[in-house]
Order: sequence, then structure tokens, then C-alpha cells
Amino acid sequence: MESILCEYDVVVVGGGISGMAAAIRSKENGIGKVLLLEREDVLGGVLNHCIHCGFGKEILGEAVTGSEFVEYLVNKVHKLGIDVKLNTTVLEISKDKEISYVNPDEGMKKMKTRAIVLATGSREKFKGNVSVPLNKFTGIYTSGTAHRFINLYGYLPGKKIVIIGSHDSDMIVARRLIIEGAKVEAIIESKDYLNSSQYIVENIIEAFDIPVKLGYTVNEVLGTERVEGVIISKGGEEESFIKCDSLLISVPWIPESALGKKMGLRISNSSETILVNENFETSESGIFACGNVLHAYELSDLATKEGFKVGDTIKEYLEN
Repeated sequence: MESILCEYDVVVVGGGISGMAAAIRSKENGIGKVLLLEREDVLGGVLNHCIHCGFGKEILGEAVTGSEFVEYLVNKVHKLGIDVKLNTTVLEISKDKEISYVNPDEGMKKMKTRAIVLATGSREKFKGNVSVPLNKFTGIYTSGTAHRFINLYGYLPGKKIVIIGSHDSDMIVARRLIIEGAKVEAIIESKDYLNSSQYIVENIIEAFDIPVKLGYTVNEVLGTERVEGVIISKGGEEESFIKCDSLLISVPWIPESALGKKMGLRISNSSETILVNENFETSESGIFACGNVLHAYELSDLATKEGFKVGDTIKEYLEN
């Protein structure tokens, strides 16, 4: 690995909306060299999947699609002259703020910075919350993966869908499936109530007349090479069969706190979030965190505001 490549005033790890907001506000506050590191090939994070309207109202004064809100922030990043490295994976961060990273263009490199923002977001992670006999069939996906297939790549995961779980994000995927021509055969929820907001219930489940099975569990997934149907039951009572060609599973979004753990930051044992103070500073001076790495399900406008606040806090930190 090459020795120190260059120095920055602020390096933001993660190019989602919160990370971009932190970089933007840092630059607007007159901080000299600001760098964004993003492991995907585009900025925007999970909001790139969200082509529906309802984002940025508190920032822009009107609600726009997720893609439009990302574009607004990306344009500001470029206009302000913030350096960006895409397809870049951060390998390690030392307590004296040396960052080791790797990408296809530069190979393995190191850099030094005065302040670091961890805005690494969250990702779906199966933690055994859904007990389903998967049998290694084709056609079983997480809701987030299905969302990505549809909105980014234009692929339907199937034509007849059963969804296990009723979180708001799962219902948004259900709506998109219906709009794109698939049929949602049923929402299977093991609880006796929907895990969705009233707005989602009224505007998606009721508006699109989606069948809901409360208190039910999936006992068996049937098929040969691909899913052909599921057997469900309620409280051990008589089983029933639902024909489908795809099964979507709702799994938790868990903060991507691996870098923080590796460098010894204080981490919540229960939620895996990085612990911060009222100024979003971690247990290590000069290292901050914001966005979904702290909350996992945070609303986009709040995540953006957090990023702005971190940018203001960094200015005070560097001046002192």
C-alpha cells in the first residue's frame, strides 16, 4: 500500500443523502478540501430505489421523487467542487484519522484528514425474524432487493407475488409491483395487526385492494426449481394454499457500523448503531456519524438535516 496520498479537511464515508448533506454544508461553511467516498457507482444511496414522490419537502419546499431529491443534492456536490470517489471501499480508519481505501482506479491507498463523517447507512440483514422453509427455490427475495430490481433495472421478480411482512417499505414495494403489472396475491403478517402507518393502509392496501392475512405464517414453500406456491396457517389451524411464483420477505435494516466497530467506537449492543452525542460526535474526537447508520429507518428530510447539522458542527470543531 502506498504511503499517505494526500490530506483533506473533511472526509465523508458514504454518499447517501445524509453524507452528501454533511459534505455540502461543510463546503458551504468555508472548509477547504472535502471528499466523499462511496462504494457504489453512483451517489444517492437507498434513495435511488425510491422513484415515488414524497421526499425533500422540508428542504425544497415541495415533495419530489427520491431520484429528483438525489439529483438536487448531487448537483450541489459538483457545483461546490467537492471531490468524489465512487466504487471506493474504505478498509480501515485509524484513531489518528488515517483512512485506508481501495478502488479500481487507484488500487489501495491511504489518506489523512482532520475530521471524518461516517454516513454508511443501513442494509437489509436477515436475523431470523422470519421463519420460512426456503428450500433454495428461485423466486425468493427480500423486499429491498425486489425494489432495486424493479426501479433500477426494470425487472419484475415475478407476476404472482406473496409478501411476508407489512412494514411501510414493503407496502411501497407492493404498490410498485401492481403498477408494473404484477399481482400481489397476499400480504402475510404473523401479528394480528398491520405494521404500517394509517396513510399507507388507506393509500396502498385499501386503495389497491391488496389481500391481507393477519395472524398467519408460512408453513411451507412449494415448487420444483421455482416457487409455485405457499402453504399458510393461522395459529396451527387448517392450512390453506396460495399460488404464487415469487415470495418477498421483509427483513430488518441494520446500520452499517462495521467500520466503527473495527476502530473501537462505542456501539449499541441492541441496535448496532454508532453512539453519538448531541452534536453527532462519536466516542472518538473528530469522528462524526449521521443518517441511517444511527437510525436505520430515518426519514429522508431528517437524515438531510442531520447531515447539515454535522457540517456545522465540523466547522466549530476545526476552528477550535
